[in-house]
Amino acid sequence: MGEPGHNPPYDGPIEDMFAYALAKHVSDSVVIHPQFEVSTRAGTFHIDFVLQRDSTLVGIECDEQEFHDMDRDEWRDAIILRTGKLSAMYRFAGADLYDCIDPCLGLVAQSERWAFSERGLLNLETLTRFDPHLVEDDGHDEVIFLGPVIATRRRRTAFCSKVEPLWTRYAYFAEALPPRPLDDLIKAYEALQPFEP
Repeated sequence: MGEPGHNPPYDGPIEDMFAYALAKHVSDSVVIHPQFEVSTRAGTFHIDFVLQRDSTLVGIECDEQEFHDMDRDEWRDAIILRTGKLSAMYRFAGADLYDCIDPCLGLVAQSERWAFSERGLLNLETLTRFDPHLVEDDGHDEVIFLGPVIATRRRRTAFCSKVEPLWTRYAYFAEALPPRPLDDLIKAYEALQPFEP
């Protein structure tokens, strides 16, 4: 039968596992949208999961390493966040989800408490054994570590930092050009960068 809010089939086993675990902790007032479509200047993208309550939307990507290019994902996230449709985007490596799904969900719950039930928050605090800490990754985005193993990237539309995050430069660059596919935007950006031996 499964959990309420867990409605398979999903795109793959990792998404199914994530949806099942998420459904156990999420608030009844939150809608879980699998494969949420976002139209951007670079085309339409699908986000593995979007949590929504009222007008607040947060994206979560479950990355199987062999299917993801980190640089391309950073561009993709920048362009999606620039639309203003999402307030944050979280990315988890598949290995971290397979090995430590509760601490991964606990990390989301720390910043997005509104998305989780009181019982879900309590359970995740109990199940999460690591003390998360934030590390700035050269101003590109936020990298959050949970102990020695788990790391995730969180990008927010309202990013407060002394250094402009690289992903915001990607978003502004994409906005300055006529709409075009993501790979064409990346090539145009790379063509303008000085050569680095």
